[in-house]
Amino acid sequence: MHKEIELRSDYLNQETISSIYFGGGTPSLLSISEINNFLEQIRSTQQVDPNAEITFEVNPDDLHAVYLEQLKNAGVNRLSIGVQSFFDADMKYMHRAHSAAQSFEAIEQSIRAGFQNISIDLIYGIPDMTLETWNTNIQYALDYAITHLSCYALTVEPRTQLHHLIAQGRAKAPNDQETISQFEFLINQATSTGYEHYEISNFAKAGYESKHNSSYWSGIPYLGIGPSAHSFRNHERQWNVANNQKYVELLSSKQNYFEMEDLDHVKRYNEFILTRIRTSRGILSSEVPPEFYDHFIGQVKPFLDEGTVVFNGKAYILSLPGKFIADKISMELFYG
Repeated sequence: MHKEIELRSDYLNQETISSIYFGGGTPSLLSISEINNFLEQIRSTQQVDPNAEITFEVNPDDLHAVYLEQLKNAGVNRLSIGVQSFFDADMKYMHRAHSAAQSFEAIEQSIRAGFQNISIDLIYGIPDMTLETWNTNIQYALDYAITHLSCYALTVEPRTQLHHLIAQGRAKAPNDQETISQFEFLINQATSTGYEHYEISNFAKAGYESKHNSSYWSGIPYLGIGPSAHSFRNHERQWNVANNQKYVELLSSKQNYFEMEDLDHVKRYNEFILTRIRTSRGILSSEVPPEFYDHFIGQVKPFLDEGTVVFNGKAYILSLPGKFIADKISMELFYG
């Protein structure tokens, strides 16, 4: 990965870096010296804003007081903690390794270490999760004054253990109507307590929106380092080989270790729709590419008529009912 950072030092044309993100995977397996070495090399090869957001993704069971202090001293100023749920029954259903007690301890230790910018992940739509237990999850986040929430509906991915257990009848499948009810409850609770619902799955206190994810949704170029990492600039997207061993071998032998795709105007338009419609900013009328404008106006009209999309004079934005069918709306707005 250090070699790749060196090889791709010009990828972003020395534009100032506003965000550095350690994750996904499990970056907390790294030692502090390894983290410091990565940050040192990034700063030596890129122009990094002194106030850059530096996020570190962690599992609750990987955090302890000394490590948190070391992270802070290394320059990490934002934590993303994969809580998922504060109930052990939910964690058992999802086959997660950490306990609710470890999540509480991780948050409390992070606050004691001086971290103010903390995001936690929560999952809703878990079978047997009631509105009462979901509300309790949300209230714990409020009690800790968590500044950012990333909340996702449980999805059962093919070829996972959970998918296998559901297929065998050994585990319950998520209920769509309960999932929708919990999503609506989340929106009402979060927005009524001072969070901005700035993207479908993300809620933030003022000034604590994720710079990193916001860059993705705004089409800003980014550089990804490591196996299966993705990068984007201009009309070009590339992704590294996913296999760890192949990644090492190809880089060591100076062979091509990534695939590349040139995004034509249709793909760029569709990606513009997909990313912007999910945000509270919406799709600015002035930003719709002229060659797709008539198509867009025609396709968005039924959603305006039914009230799932609203136009505020400048932008097309999802209404509350529209947020429940965001993927359907995106697909209808796509070209081709």
